[in-house]
This record gives sequence, structure tokens and C-alpha cells, in this order.
Amino acid sequence: IALCNDITATRRMAERFAHSEAQYRTLVDSLSEVVLRTDDLGMITFVNAAWERLSGTPAEQARGHSLLEFVHPDDHHGCVLDFDALLHQGLSACVRELRLVTPDGRERWMEAHLQRLAGDGHGSAAGVVGTLTDITERHQASTALLRAKEAAEAASRLKSAFLANMSHEVRTPLNGMIGMTDLVLATELDAQQRQFLQVAKASAESLMALFDNILHYADLEAGRVAMARVPFELKPLLSQSMQGIAAGAQEQGIALKLEFDAALPELALGDPARLRLVLARLLDNALKFTRAGHIALIARP
Repeated sequence: IALCNDITATRRMAERFAHSEAQYRTLVDSLSEVVLRTDDLGMITFVNAAWERLSGTPAEQARGHSLLEFVHPDDHHGCVLDFDALLHQGLSACVRELRLVTPDGRERWMEAHLQRLAGDGHGSAAGVVGTLTDITERHQASTALLRAKEAAEAASRLKSAFLANMSHEVRTPLNGMIGMTDLVLATELDAQQRQFLQVAKASAESLMALFDNILHYADLEAGRVAMARVPFELKPLLSQSMQGIAAGAQEQGIALKLEFDAALPELALGDPARLRLVLARLLDNALKFTRAGHIALIARP
């Protein structure tokens, strides 16, 4: 007695399955990223062809081993936390940067996208699937950019320190020159001597203002500028600022006007030194670019 069963359909189904699996394998092996799968213990059960190219280890030597065996020791802790969360705490997916270490000791930075592989439907996980993308060049570029930024900041700090030191060193003899000039101006002088000394004093004060500006610029770059918050009389400050360009305006035949709105308070709260500096620069530019007419400083609420 013999039994014969028609297994044509089964054979065809098996052939279709083998053909589909071969297509899937070809597709996965063509990817530049590593595709991997682990079991519920974190042991590698599958890697594609990109694994050997990026890790330096043949695929057959990776199967049955933990991914941690190929990861840099400094990155072990983060990987352990991720796998524990995926396999035992219900985390669905995560992303992490890690380093693969090749057999010859080279390191390759990878971006790992890992996902929980559902198990029997009772909350357990069958394993983890994911991809590893080579980001070594991107990481190296980012590191180089960071180092260049740090070097530029260090150079900027050195420049600011140099400018601040130079400004302070030059201000000392300038203060002496201005002080001695004031003393001489307080003595009896003829008209020409007084004129010469006044020009010398004005030049020294201009040079002092220049170094004040350099010092202010250095402080700005170094992040040392702190705005004062003190009460001061606003109208006298504006008037003094206008007087700073009065001589130059008179020489050029330009009239000066100060308009102070009556609604403004007599006392203001702020940094009078910084405000005076800003006004001086604005008025100097106004005088420089005004050929005829007048310059008006208008203060309104």
C-alpha cells in the first residue's frame, strides 16, 4: 500500500519563499548602512554585508555575539541602558551615537537607530532590529569645527586682553600730559602760548577718547560690559554732549539745536557714561557729514 500526496503547491510556495528571501537579502546587502537584528538576550542574529565593511569583522563571526563586543568601552553604558529599555521596559525605539572598534583598533562613529521587535503579544520583546549609519566624517568635521571655534575664541580673548592692557598703559602718561598742561594753563601766558597749550590739551584729550573707545571695544568682545543703573540729570547731559561739537560746528558755520520735550523727567535712570559715549559718536558723525544748515538733538518721550 502506498500513499501519494500532491505537494506541488507546497513546493511552489517554498520556492516563492526562497525567491522572496533572496530578493530581500540582495536588497538589504545593497544598503550602505548596517542592518542588524538581535534576540531577546541582545545577541546578534543577523547583519547585512555592510557590517563587515564598517566593523572589519565577518558577518558569521558577529552572529551569536553581543553588539557590546564590537562597541567602544566608553559607549557600553549607554548601549546597555538602551537595550534594557527596549527589551524589558517597553521602549519602542531610540537613537544613539556610538563607536564601533575594528579588529585593528580603528574607531568608526555610528548613529544607531534601534527598534523593539514585538514578541508573543504578552509584553515581551523578541529582540531588537536597527540600522547603524557611518557618521565618522560628520563627527570629525563637527570636532574640527568645534576646535576651530575654541581657537578663534581664545585668539579673540588674547586680542581683547592685549587691547585692554595697551589702553591702560597709554592712558597713564596721557593723564600726566593733560594734568601738566592744565597746570601750565593756570599760569600767566601770552595769547599764543595759551593757544598752543590748548591745542596740545585738546589733542591729548582726543587721543584719550580714542583709547577709551578701544578699551570699550575690548570690553564688549570680552563680555565685560555691564550697564550701570544710576539716576542722572538728562538735560545737562544732552547739553554737554552738544557742547562737545560746538567748536567744530562754529568753524563750519553749522548751527546747533537742542530740543528737550517738557514731558521728559529731569532725572533719568540708566548709564550716563554709555549714553554720553553714544551721543558723542552720533554727533561726531552728524558734524562730519553735514555741509550746511544745522544739527538738532531732539529728546522726546
